[in-house]
Amino acid sequence: GKLRLRAGYNHYIYPNNYPTDMLSTGDINGGISWFSHYTGVRANYTYLLGYDEKHAISTDVYAKYKIFNFGAYNYIQIRPKISFYFSSELVEYDKNAYMDPNDIMYVPDYAYKKEFGLQNTSFSLPVNVSYGDFDLELECEYNILRSLDPVIKHNNIWVFGVSLGYIFGIN
Repeated sequence: GKLRLRAGYNHYIYPNNYPTDMLSTGDINGGISWFSHYTGVRANYTYLLGYDEKHAISTDVYAKYKIFNFGAYNYIQIRPKISFYFSSELVEYDKNAYMDPNDIMYVPDYAYKKEFGLQNTSFSLPVNVSYGDFDLELECEYNILRSLDPVIKHNNIWVFGVSLGYIFGIN
């Protein structure tokens, strides 16, 4: 297998009818990959941009199918992958709720704690164009979103992504 480092920028395009005011618009990322002829694994650090700017780590498992070569290091591939995104989220807890002195009204007392865990599993079908040390990915991705707060529920979503990266070969 081979090792390589990649630094990149991703931009996300959501369906017209999806409220994007609380979603990331893109990310800046860096990662390390190990791959063989047909498969690979990757670990990434990501800084999400947009509504909820935050740090995340992710792991990917992917397959590689070359469609077309044009030169020694230039090619077009399809790379189906599954990704797992881990990040932190502020979770609300009802710590000391009580009844008011006249037993008329429930008075909640909320506390907040930053939790870390799995927040997204995605399945994607990217088309990757590599040209020298640069790569461009166009992908359609299905995201299974999770909140670490048990009260908050997210809808799963399809998203289109565009990624531009620079490759640093290790071996």
